[in-house]
Amino acid sequence: VSQSRYEGADRLQNIVETMISLNEIQNEKIKLLSTSTSLFSLTSQVIKELKETAIQKNLNIFLIEPIYDIPNIRIDSLKVYEVLKGIIKNAIKFTSEGSITITFEKNLKEIIIKVSDTGKGIPEVGLKNLFNKFYHYKTSALNMEEGLGIGLYICKKIMEAHGGSIEVKSKEKEGTQV
Repeated sequence: VSQSRYEGADRLQNIVETMISLNEIQNEKIKLLSTSTSLFSLTSQVIKELKETAIQKNLNIFLIEPIYDIPNIRIDSLKVYEVLKGIIKNAIKFTSEGSITITFEKNLKEIIIKVSDTGKGIPEVGLKNLFNKFYHYKTSALNMEEGLGIGLYICKKIMEAHGGSIEVKSKEKEGTQV
């Protein structure tokens, strides 16, 4: 069986899983199965899964180990895994050279994971709608990037269901941080 058939099957599976998640969100039926989870370990697993994709694009992925203890937190690890995977996949997709760096911060109320890339960045006009359903920002008429325009919307809703948030900072030609 050719590689393109496997890739086609993977794309179809991703579309089906995305549509199931979207249906849950639209029906306000996000069910969280929370367990005590290490965000660092979870992020490491995502990177392990996506490492080959980054290597194929000659990109480096850096996971910076926190200098302080990041406690386990109660989350739905499968859903948060999909959020991390979606964010890091986007960073790989929209970075043509350079790297993706994942760092952790913690304050009294929250743990913050930052995914920064050296990609093409997003102009100000594209940022305000980035987390809207079916929004897919195209950086040029020639941009043929794939996507349904619902991945970031789903990520945002999953984070909100956990009592968290998701934000983006970006500058054109300098990269993006989510």
